[in-house]
Amino acid sequence: MTTLFAIVDWHPALWLAAFCAPLLAAALTLGCMPRRHHDMGEIRIGNSLLRGRGRAQPPEVQTHSLLHLCRTLEVAELRPLVSGMRHLPWRETIPLLRRQLKSSDPELQLYAQCVLQEGQATLQDHFQMLAQKAASRKSPALLASFLEAAFALLRSPLTPTSEHKAIVERVQDLLSPRLEELSHPRALHAAAMYFLQLNQPAQAQAMQARLPVGSPLHTDLVPRLMHVAFIQSPPPVVSSNYQMS
Repeated sequence: MTTLFAIVDWHPALWLAAFCAPLLAAALTLGCMPRRHHDMGEIRIGNSLLRGRGRAQPPEVQTHSLLHLCRTLEVAELRPLVSGMRHLPWRETIPLLRRQLKSSDPELQLYAQCVLQEGQATLQDHFQMLAQKAASRKSPALLASFLEAAFALLRSPLTPTSEHKAIVERVQDLLSPRLEELSHPRALHAAAMYFLQLNQPAQAQAMQARLPVGSPLHTDLVPRLMHVAFIQSPPPVVSSNYQMS
């Protein structure tokens, strides 16, 4: 007994080994057992209900333009349609909203008028803000944004013709001193669009010549300049009156 207690006192690792040995043997036994094989033929990938050839085609949905709906719908049905136009780009809804100004529903008239006035006021405020910033800071990017705002304001059908002169004079005051040294691609493109709006294709073509050939901004101006050139010098009219000699 003395010898046994001495072994336990001096070798406590024997108790740990004796405790772990059955667990290790069980793990080795389970790892060496043969595994059960499953038949892979029963596993299907994807939805078996979806079959390309046998699937029924969805019915064709007929869509109509907003202008067609505005012309054909009743006044009560137009209210949700017109109110939903606030989620569309403002410039694209101007013709439809102006049409509602002549509606027989006074609420539609008031709503359309408010949306149009709000959009036009946003353009004017944006133009005035960029004009002040472009005048105080000589930044090509600010000048490009200012020219784009001026182009949008001149292009808006809600801008009165009497205000065009004041807008052009404001742009000329900022653009003329910087026109010769203008090299920013976006500013050159904005200047070309502005000159095209003023029906000055020679100035627009000079701005395009400074842009890298083949660049997206240069390519965008090509059909616009061709359109203006075609309008200014149309081809001769081909007559169908032939005279037989």
